[in-house]
Amino acid sequence: MSGASAGRFPDFERQINDSLKEVALELRSVDVIDLASYIHTLKLANVGDLINSALELYFKPHTFVFSYSGEVELTWFGRPSVSLDMELHNAGVDVYFCLVIEALAVSVHINFLSVDGITWNEPCDALRFSEALEGARLPAAPNTGYFRKPPTDIATLPQ
Repeated sequence: MSGASAGRFPDFERQINDSLKEVALELRSVDVIDLASYIHTLKLANVGDLINSALELYFKPHTFVFSYSGEVELTWFGRPSVSLDMELHNAGVDVYFCLVIEALAVSVHINFLSVDGITWNEPCDALRFSEALEGARLPAAPNTGYFRKPPTDIATLPQ
């Protein structure tokens, strides 16, 4: 995932990008033609279901949500690009951003950021932003009701 950005909030965009890397990998398992078809024909509920299925594996409900808007760029001589409008709402931090998934890269572009209802046009408290992102994640412990996929470790069988 590239995460390179020249937006107003490059550090925050990188943090969101890093947080959504597993979600982007899950979405890449969907055939790009199907995703493009759903967006082109405005079957955005289908796109929402795909995104929500990927999000629920890693994040608490309703912290990251799909804004039911997106674009697809498919050209004869270029690589496909899917842009999905997304939102983050957690711990008083509200972010509206675009998640761009391309063949070899994924990036995030923040369109709007507010903290406790105050709109920011420049980066705000980085610690507060990081805590909101981390607080949106599912806990690692499987007995808390929410759980993250365990890391892939090589298991050995008893002899």
